[in-house]
Amino acid sequence: MERYSLDEEVLTFLDNYLKQIKDSHITIIIRFAYNLGFKDDVSKDPSIDIVKNHQKHVSGILKKYDNIIASVECGLFEILPESITLSVRTPKIYCDWAYIDLSKIISHITKMNEKAYRVGIFNDKYLASKSDLDTYKLREKEVKWLKNQVKHT
Repeated sequence: MERYSLDEEVLTFLDNYLKQIKDSHITIIIRFAYNLGFKDDVSKDPSIDIVKNHQKHVSGILKKYDNIIASVECGLFEILPESITLSVRTPKIYCDWAYIDLSKIISHITKMNEKAYRVGIFNDKYLASKSDLDTYKLREKEVKWLKNQVKHT
């Protein structure tokens, strides 16, 4: 699938972009997406094999700049150094990933040696509406859980 190829030009662009960020002494949150413009009708995600191949290609670049990466979407968990935290958009997505019942999220306190310790929330919809565009399903419980989880993510 040509449209999903990562050639040297793309990898060089990513490397140069992250170098500019580093040289500017700022940090970033990284999210990769296959849907240009984030439109539902533009594209379909590639196969998992293509995604894993892409992860392999970008992992070295991401590791090179781990000191400027504040967080990365959770789908890249296995390829990133432990120094980089990962994020999902909502506590519900976190619960689905961690196999936790959302109604019991308050009692889910992660420990340093657990994978889930590195996973936090990057909510790009926060304050976008009264409901934060459906970020929270059980807001009171989720916010209480977040108060602890954000201490290390």
